[in-house]
Amino acid sequence: MMKKIIGRWLTISVVFLVCVTGCMQSPKSQHYELVGGTPEIDYIDFLNDTLCRYVVPGPLTFTTRYTQEGDTYIIHINSTIKARLYKTDEGNLRGEAPFFEGIWVKKK
Repeated sequence: MMKKIIGRWLTISVVFLVCVTGCMQSPKSQHYELVGGTPEIDYIDFLNDTLCRYVVPGPLTFTTRYTQEGDTYIIHINSTIKARLYKTDEGNLRGEAPFFEGIWVKKK
């Protein structure tokens, strides 16, 4: 009887700790929208430390890799094409032509 109680308590404790540490480690996504754009299609979501999601003409939603070097986000559109976004002093992003040209404002 005592072994069952201790076993259940340990199981519940371990599950609780796994849930808490898992939530603490998962970063929140960052959502940016293009100034003057259409919010439904002109956005970039940085989902975690390596993936981002954006809409391309079609419209198609792409999820691709990105890297961050200081205040520069480098989105790897495919194996050879990369686009750069630079963080401004206000916390927005300034994109290079032709892919992400313009100012992107953080919304979430």
